[in-house]
Amino acid sequence: MEHMTAGLTEWDEEVIHQLLEKVTVLSREKIRVTFRDGREIEQVVNQPKRRCITA
Repeated sequence: MEHMTAGLTEWDEEVIHQLLEKVTVLSREKIRVTFRDGREIEQVVNQPKRRCITA
């Protein structure tokens, strides 16, 4: 993992499954990603604006 870039440029499902141990939802806006080597990162998740539907 030391040789990987910080930016995700494409999604490779197989690689993701090899690297990740688990993803924990901490709150509505925040997750914790745990990698198999024990490293953890916390990430803010931008929520799309919800539309109010009125009849």
